[in-house]
Amino acid sequence: LLSQVVLNLLSNAVKFTPPAGSVTVCASRSGDGGGAIVGRDTGIGMSEDDIKVALTAFGQVDSNLSRRFPGTGLGLPLTKAIVELHDGKLVVHSTPGRGTEMTVLLPPGRVFETAVAA
Repeated sequence: LLSQVVLNLLSNAVKFTPPAGSVTVCASRSGDGGGAIVGRDTGIGMSEDDIKVALTAFGQVDSNLSRRFPGTGLGLPLTKAIVELHDGKLVVHSTPGRGTEMTVLLPPGRVFETAVAA
């Protein structure tokens, strides 16, 4: 399910970022052993009201009849629900015309160490 979360965040970032823009993602451990996955883009961004709509099932920010960005309006609400099922939190910061940062915060009990072979 967490793979689906990352896929949803990245696909939205790519969809709403113009060709000359950038999309980045990083993951890190917090001091308490939890984890964070952060996705940033330089896309169209959203206002606070737009964020509330985007996090609502079937809510679509661009609601006019000739929508520029197709979709069902389920990606972010499902992402938020999955993160919350993992006892985590989805934090969204965005500025219209400047981009969006979405952070998935996971508690220590949901982050596991894995060994990576060199």
